[in-house]
Amino acid sequence: RNAALTIQLHFHDCFVQGCDGSVLLDDTITLRGEKRASPNILSLGGFRIIDRIKNKLESECPGVVSCADILTIAARDATILVGGPYWDVPLGRKDSRTASYELASSNIPTADESLPSIISKFLFQGLSVTDMVTLAGAHTIGMARCENFRLRIYGDRELTSSKTIPSESHLKELKSICPPIGGGENNIAPMDYMTP
Repeated sequence: RNAALTIQLHFHDCFVQGCDGSVLLDDTITLRGEKRASPNILSLGGFRIIDRIKNKLESECPGVVSCADILTIAARDATILVGGPYWDVPLGRKDSRTASYELASSNIPTADESLPSIISKFLFQGLSVTDMVTLAGAHTIGMARCENFRLRIYGDRELTSSKTIPSESHLKELKSICPPIGGGENNIAPMDYMTP
């Protein structure tokens, strides 16, 4: 779960103003941060992981490593820990002193968006459809909240999916976690039910 949280946090950071650590900034009197933007408020975790890493680094070498670099390295290392590839991470990012609630609200793809809308957001960032598919693959680790898959398991599959029907046993398991109505929005299920 920590790997998924860290990778998603990094993605949401990079998708707004570049990989500048702006997603880590808390609201202040003069700054409305990105944490409370609609795509982030209920889906992002991992802040404590980055805080722990930052505190450890600050105790050893204060003021040397930026939060932006910490988040980038943590996401890379989390990817490796779940069997993903290694890549070199150029260091030296400066931490942002600004954040954009508005850009976080409008630029980050959400679970209920159409494919053309998501593609458009990736293209706007200078990314390709191949990049989108690759980055979407990172969403197969971790957990999903009931409210994000309820329509898929109870609704009209013609409208809510690509006509891929989960196996009956998996569907039964999801329905036991996520009731059709009346709560359970925060109940979670694994995104990838096949990989141990």
